[in-house]
Amino acid sequence: FDRSSDIFEDITREKSDLWIWLGDAAYLDNMPYPMMWYPADRQEVRETFDKTKEFPSYQNLRENTPIIGVWGDHDSNMN
Repeated sequence: FDRSSDIFEDITREKSDLWIWLGDAAYLDNMPYPMMWYPADRQEVRETFDKTKEFPSYQNLRENTPIIGVWGDHDSNMN
């Protein structure tokens, strides 16, 4: 995500009762050439989600707000 605009700080500031990921938390399909898609491998998936978990403002959100969610098409397979 674009770290110059920190959405997680904004969400935490709202003191919400719950944060719900509605899919597409990470774009895990790749397109190295036009119309040639391939899914991320397991390691790339883990690294992508770990980057978010390690971000200080997301850690703060996790400490202060319950989080649930669903997988979207980009989170789990090729779109």
